[in-house]
Amino acid sequence: MTREIFKKILSDKKPFILDGSTGVYLMKEGMPNNVCPELWIIENSKILIDLQKRYVGSGSAAVCSPTIGANRAALKRYDLDSRTEEINRKLVDISKSAVGDKAYIMGDISTCGLFMKPYGETPFEEIYDIFYEQAKILDDAGVDMFIIETHFNLAETRAAVIAIKDVSDKPVIACMTVDEQGKTMSGNKLSACLNILSSLDVDAAGCNCSLGPEGILKALNGAKKYSTVPLVAKANAGKPHGTGKDMYFDVNAQEFYNACMELAESGVQIIGGCCGTTPEYIELLKDLKYKENGDISDISMVASNEKEIFCIDKDMIDQLTDIEVIECSSNLEEDIMDALDDDASIIRLRVNSVADADILLENSFLISTPLMLYSDNKEALETALRKYAGRVVIDPECKVCDDDLRNKYNPVFIQ
Repeated sequence: MTREIFKKILSDKKPFILDGSTGVYLMKEGMPNNVCPELWIIENSKILIDLQKRYVGSGSAAVCSPTIGANRAALKRYDLDSRTEEINRKLVDISKSAVGDKAYIMGDISTCGLFMKPYGETPFEEIYDIFYEQAKILDDAGVDMFIIETHFNLAETRAAVIAIKDVSDKPVIACMTVDEQGKTMSGNKLSACLNILSSLDVDAAGCNCSLGPEGILKALNGAKKYSTVPLVAKANAGKPHGTGKDMYFDVNAQEFYNACMELAESGVQIIGGCCGTTPEYIELLKDLKYKENGDISDISMVASNEKEIFCIDKDMIDQLTDIEVIECSSNLEEDIMDALDDDASIIRLRVNSVADADILLENSFLISTPLMLYSDNKEALETALRKYAGRVVIDPECKVCDDDLRNKYNPVFIQ
């Protein structure tokens, strides 16, 4: 599917309906806790085929390939990383057998379970490579689009988006999982996530898992004005109770539909289900209609670190000439802290080499204001834009941020 076709599909007034839960269903069908789910599906493919056929029969326009945990880092926990390509291809083929040409197949990519610097030991490029490898396999295997879901760390999600878009020009949907305060486990506010994912030109962004539909409605309503792309919601069927075959959820299909109707009326264009939902839940969604998300911020003037958003106002612009430029160096941590102690409204930073960009990444956790970047070196600037988890402001004096960088990373420009 092309992005243009996807956009045309979303121009209809009916939401684009996804599938529902897979994992809970498989557990109820006998999948043990101590096995690799992806390998178990391959060995018991009829169960997955039957489920996806039921989803399509219930109105799902797209189903997820069962590849959510099939990146090489996740498979390595089962000593299956050497079979990454084989497993992903077989799982896509299973979904193709299930849906044929009756629904689209979304290449499902979730977290690799590694913590990126500066919060962990894994470099950005290693995480990027993990996602690039899986995206390339899924694209070659013939998925129609991609969905990134159940992500709780915005830096990792950015790496996944960049990797997928370096592989393919097919549509990309990105979903974060948030708590009742609208934050991810890593402390990223949903508003910052939507702003940054929009700036990376995904085709839709929103939430899945963790919350029931009312919780996701509340989270999206508080953050949706910072998205310039269609919204997506894949809620759980409420809270889980029990374990294994005895697990059940406290929101029934009719209650789920009622809440999803509110989601659609609030502007959510893509709706599906997550843990605990079944084809019976999805079937009720067929007659939903959505309203336009009319309350959208001027994203061209919204910056972000990885946790917060910042609106760039005229006063900040007027003060730019008075803000000291900080050089990337071994003293960067101290320099940033000094600037913040002086109540700096923005961190104005010069990166002149790839090594400087890496120093920025190591100290990025300190930055609690908008970040403005200046460079005379395009490679250094691109490395900084690529690895910094927020959305930066480009210094008005910077001349090396050309159309290629603007289109790929969409930083904020002050004229």
